[in-house]
Amino acid sequence: MVHQFEKCCILEEIGVNYATQLIDIDIGQHKSEWFLKINPHGCLSLLLLEDKHMVSESAAIVMYLVQDGGNN
Repeated sequence: MVHQFEKCCILEEIGVNYATQLIDIDIGQHKSEWFLKINPHGCLSLLLLEDKHMVSESAAIVMYLVQDGGNN
């Protein structure tokens, strides 16, 4: 299991500027209208790229970051 901390460490290591947004699953923010517009599946974790593409699921995000190296 990859936690948010590890993904942030990877982003720091490859020198990518990023912002985080905490989503409170206890109150259902991951199923809210605004979040579902971004991510229709409502799954966490989510990496939203500048070109509006997204990568979801922790392992896929880590693979993307390691392979892309922050080039996108």
